[in-house]
Amino acid sequence: MLNQALWNEYRIQRKYSYMPSIYTRSDSVAKYGSVLGKNIQEFILKDYNGQVHWLSFRVHSFLPEGNFKDHYPRWLNIAVGYGGSGMIGRYYNPNDPTTPYDPRSVINDREYRKYFLSFDIDLANIRTRSGILNTILQTANMIRIPLPALEFDRYGLRANIR
Repeated sequence: MLNQALWNEYRIQRKYSYMPSIYTRSDSVAKYGSVLGKNIQEFILKDYNGQVHWLSFRVHSFLPEGNFKDHYPRWLNIAVGYGGSGMIGRYYNPNDPTTPYDPRSVINDREYRKYFLSFDIDLANIRTRSGILNTILQTANMIRIPLPALEFDRYGLRANIR
């Protein structure tokens, strides 16, 4: 609604991506049980450690009229993402599961946020002659295609595929 109210077009889009986290390995699934899922379909929904939520900005729409805008590809966006790691539940004392435990200390030690900056492909701006293919691209545009990204978290800045 904000896009339509401000610009009368979709300049900022929400997208979703998932890459299996270290907690989906078979040894981790055995350790943590089915909290994060047992198969890929459940991992996509329950494994928050592998999920990244993105805002994709249509750069072409923000550029001023001119030579640069004429040559900038309509389908190339810039995206910022937000995710996390260490979210595996089980907030109890690892030495004695029956003892009450303050989860804030576990959360502060284990869980942390991740921020991402990357290019993004705007599938909705790839035009074909097929109406069906255009509809498929428009629908698939809510899922972000994995591309190189800069990742920033408590451990610093690094390049990654997200």
